[in-house]
Amino acid sequence: MASTSSALSETSEVVKKKPPTLASILNQKNAQWYYSGQAISLTGLMLRAATLSLFLVALLGKQKAAPYIGIVWAANLLAGSFFGAMIGLFLDRVDKRRALQITAVIGIVQGLILAYLTRNGVHTSEQLKMSVVWEIITITCIGCIPYAIDGICRNAMVKDALVDRDDHGLGAIIFNSLYNFGLIIGNGLAGLLVGSIGFANLFLINAASYIVLIFALEKMDFTHLEPIPIWNGMIKEVNAGMRYTFGNPGIRICILLSCVVTVFGFAYNILLAVINETMFNGGPKEFSYLGISAGLGSLVGSLFAVFYGSKNRKMTVIGACLAIGIAHIVLAHTRNINVGSVLLFVSGVGFMCAFLPLRGALMHLIEDRKRSSIVLGITFQFFFGGMMVSAFCSGYAAKHFGCPTVLQTCGIVLVLVGIVTPFLPGIKKIG
Repeated sequence: MASTSSALSETSEVVKKKPPTLASILNQKNAQWYYSGQAISLTGLMLRAATLSLFLVALLGKQKAAPYIGIVWAANLLAGSFFGAMIGLFLDRVDKRRALQITAVIGIVQGLILAYLTRNGVHTSEQLKMSVVWEIITITCIGCIPYAIDGICRNAMVKDALVDRDDHGLGAIIFNSLYNFGLIIGNGLAGLLVGSIGFANLFLINAASYIVLIFALEKMDFTHLEPIPIWNGMIKEVNAGMRYTFGNPGIRICILLSCVVTVFGFAYNILLAVINETMFNGGPKEFSYLGISAGLGSLVGSLFAVFYGSKNRKMTVIGACLAIGIAHIVLAHTRNINVGSVLLFVSGVGFMCAFLPLRGALMHLIEDRKRSSIVLGITFQFFFGGMMVSAFCSGYAAKHFGCPTVLQTCGIVLVLVGIVTPFLPGIKKIG
């Protein structure tokens, strides 16, 4: 009898430790509501980013637009770059569902304001064009705090939505892969519809996408969560979060590599509208073609990360860095849009195959759920900071040195990163 009980216990343990799958996660009601709501909302977010880039190019011209596109991206990331840790601490002490619903409402308002500012399209007098640009930058700066809260909260809620800790790594990869779904649809809609419905209506679609997220969050069940801690010892908690984050060599290496991959591997997406105009002499439809190619690559990279990326994260990240780097270097020297679309596809695959395994490893390495948001806040502070540096520097460099120089420089750096990564301390911790 004892042996039977022992056997049942061992069998139970084996079942308990069975690795999560895409099907096992998507069968959960919370995951269904969360991922579906995020898919639509993130599509709206990517639509807004693409529409803003296209609007600035149409308003200012391809030679002048690049630095302002970089400034708009950088302004959006400003708060997250400096206050990520404090935002994480804030999210550890509030109802994340309500926080995300509030930022969604702010996103609706921001979309409506952008629709109002762009209602005249590009038919604005010369003296008013720069006024419109700086109004957009101002609105983006004002919205950078809710944007940072929104970005960190979306990721932190994966842990709250999925009860089993073993699901968190794959759950994070699935969530981050939804950005690629949004990238494909958002870039496609922006390029295809801007000529028929105009910039303002695209921003109205962006505003409407947040309504779906608000509804989906309301349908989720969070009764399994522990009570929210009281507000005390904030500085002590930040220091503890810092020690927890940087005391773990696996988390440290995830932050370092994620930051480097973001700075040098995401510039192509920030500058896509300018690359399309200056390197391929394309318009909105060509932008859509290139954007969908990059987005499809990101989707393929996400699927690879979901099904295979967790098996050998180190080699996946190394191969991805080399692939992005080589694709960027070759892209810098081509003026054929079809070849460019293939190289952007490879860049999209590589970026996701580098970024998502690191994100999944990070979520798995955070064992203390009570500090999960503050640790994510710290890591996103570096992520937002890296993207802000990438946006500002790539926009400035594209104007003064040209997009090919930016792409080639980023490619060389990423190839070097791929070469040195196997020798970095703590790299074995990511799996």
